Amino acid sequence: MQKNNVLNDKDQFQWSQNKTVYRIQKYFQFDKFNTTLKKELLGGLTTFLALVYILSVNKGILELSPSINDSEQHMNGFGIFFATAITSIVATLLMGLWANVPIVMSPGMGMNTLFTYTLAQQAKLGFEGAMIAVLLASIFFFLVTVTPMRQMILQGIPKSLSVIFAVAIAFFIAYVGLEQMGWFAIEKTSGLPVASLSTLKENYLFIILGMITLCLMLFFHYKKINGGVALSILIGFVLAIILANTLPSEQITKISSANFRNGFDFTYDFDGFIWNIESGMKAFANPKIWSNPGLYVCVLVVMLMSFFDDSAALSALYMQRNQHIKTPMEVSRPTMLIDAGSGILNGLVGVSSMSIMVESSAGISQGAKTGVVALVNVALFGVAIALFPIFATIPTVVTGAACVFIGILMVLHISEIEWDKPEFAVPAFLGILFAITTFTIVNGVAVTILAYAFVMIITNKAKKVHILIWPLCLCLIAYFVAFAFIQ
Repeated sequence: MQKNNVLNDKDQFQWSQNKTVYRIQKYFQFDKFNTTLKKELLGGLTTFLALVYILSVNKGILELSPSINDSEQHMNGFGIFFATAITSIVATLLMGLWANVPIVMSPGMGMNTLFTYTLAQQAKLGFEGAMIAVLLASIFFFLVTVTPMRQMILQGIPKSLSVIFAVAIAFFIAYVGLEQMGWFAIEKTSGLPVASLSTLKENYLFIILGMITLCLMLFFHYKKINGGVALSILIGFVLAIILANTLPSEQITKISSANFRNGFDFTYDFDGFIWNIESGMKAFANPKIWSNPGLYVCVLVVMLMSFFDDSAALSALYMQRNQHIKTPMEVSRPTMLIDAGSGILNGLVGVSSMSIMVESSAGISQGAKTGVVALVNVALFGVAIALFPIFATIPTVVTGAACVFIGILMVLHISEIEWDKPEFAVPAFLGILFAITTFTIVNGVAVTILAYAFVMIITNKAKKVHILIWPLCLCLIAYFVAFAFIQ
């Protein structure tokens, strides 16, 4: 039996004779977790294949964010891609080296749609105001985590409420994805996607391409094939290239980015990255942002979504890892601090809030247990930056399918809502309905919390409501009043 990176028959950890491997084993406590370098490297690769879609999807969603000064001007695409990769590298590097956990962080799904469609568009903050909202929310989130307040909130807020938020986002993400695939028409006066199917005739080719991509994702997922999302996007991208380079230009509007008949763009627009940052920094002096009542509610909602989503994800991932180690571990202090503080960088460089990537579970399922997984992903994110020209040409028709797929996975949690209790059933119905019909996640969250408080009052359960809910309700009522009579 080889001595390097293996376990002996008695399941006792065996140190490597190779000095480099030995140092890795020592630093990442391989003996404590009873793991091997092979498992950790495989887990890291598996995790990256499961979440690499975020690089193209995040760019596709965020570059639809208009400027507050000119609605025709949008965020720079390379700037978004580069910021997504860099923030992922920094946060994930800390997760690996400091927290020593097999967890990857990146600007996640849900937070990117919140950034573009709610903060930048519906709240009329522009991408500049959305950056400020992300920055402020991340600072508050970090302060809450530094104090005992994070644990207090987790203990006091019912799980069903946080599940309702996640499900509302799931439907919202899927709705956005269907629009990107070409299913819905854009209503001319409001600019919102409407499920009229009036574009079915002109978009049928794109819809078929998107549905093929979505069906592949579902097939690979339920067949438990690792990297299924990335593989599906690759297949959809290849099909898009074939169509875009064989059909007339007027027939490829939604897949024109894959048209290489006029050459291939290898531009790395670092000036665009700087422009995104400078635009956000200059916006601090813009009174239109600070006088907008939506800013303050958006900051609150971004913090709440980050708080509940990340707390739930961390709990689930730690629980999964604990199944493979002798001594179960609670979520560590460094992990929570990195989780909360990493979003500050996102607000500064122009990208949506940081999220714990639940796709990290793919690597853990391969037996990975340490921060080596995170370091593997750091390296692969770096490689991905060099491949930007390829990522930039993936059409939104294909990435839209990924949005629908992620929405499907997220909505499965709907069964965790306590539907037999009116204090959760009523808020769930109204919150999800408002998030979709008003095309604003903030409205869905606001209605959910207000409905919860109201039902608790009329069912004589007001004393059971966490004390933090009441000031939240006052803020949310002020939000609706402000939008109705002030703005």
